[in-house]
Amino acid sequence: MQQGVVTSARLLGLEVIAEGVETAEHAAMLAHLQCHRLQGYAIAWPMAPEAIPDWIKQYKPLFRQDNSTPPPPHGLNFRS
Repeated sequence: MQQGVVTSARLLGLEVIAEGVETAEHAAMLAHLQCHRLQGYAIAWPMAPEAIPDWIKQYKPLFRQDNSTPPPPHGLNFRS
């Protein structure tokens, strides 16, 4: 289902933001589908507004945002 939504949105020229991403494996699967905007516990837990500047300073993205796409997570097979 996720692949269909991401593909359809890309064909329509829409940006896709995946919400509820809770694990690095889920993030890797979405990145493989070329969904590069993620939100969820895999990125950060809810925090007080005053904690955001320190979080930004220490944040390390799960994946680079260049043209590379990480391989699919172990055990998941995607059809091209």
